Amino acid sequence: MNTAQDVLQTMITPAVLISATGTLIMSTSNRTAKVAERVRELAAVAREEAARPRDFVARQLELLARRLLLLRSALQALYASMALYVAASLVIGCSNMVDWMEGWGAVAFGLLGATVMLLACFQLVRESRLATRSSLDEVEHLRRELSG
Repeated sequence: MNTAQDVLQTMITPAVLISATGTLIMSTSNRTAKVAERVRELAAVAREEAARPRDFVARQLELLARRLLLLRSALQALYASMALYVAASLVIGCSNMVDWMEGWGAVAFGLLGATVMLLACFQLVRESRLATRSSLDEVEHLRRELSG
């Protein structure tokens, strides 16, 4: 049987993963806030400037909507991943008291948490590609406006 110190040391690994997931959640939340702010800016532009080409604003809003959906999906996966890492940590703590568990539940929760986190990262990659496309579209639009 493991000592309490051994169990606590083993529970540290999921805690590190929880911390990493929390960092990704904060970063993704910031990206979501920036997208929402950009939507508000474009809405103000659309209301104030009738001369500005509507197709540009419409394209930008479409890209921003797609980004928001990807960010929402990524945040949901990151929260699920964090919950699975917490569950793994709890199973590690309880496995010392229940012999039949032998830590396999913690391994399952840990692997599932890592898989969900990987899926969230794929969503974030997709979102960053849309962000780049949106920024390049905006740069091209400004170049056309400045060149006359």
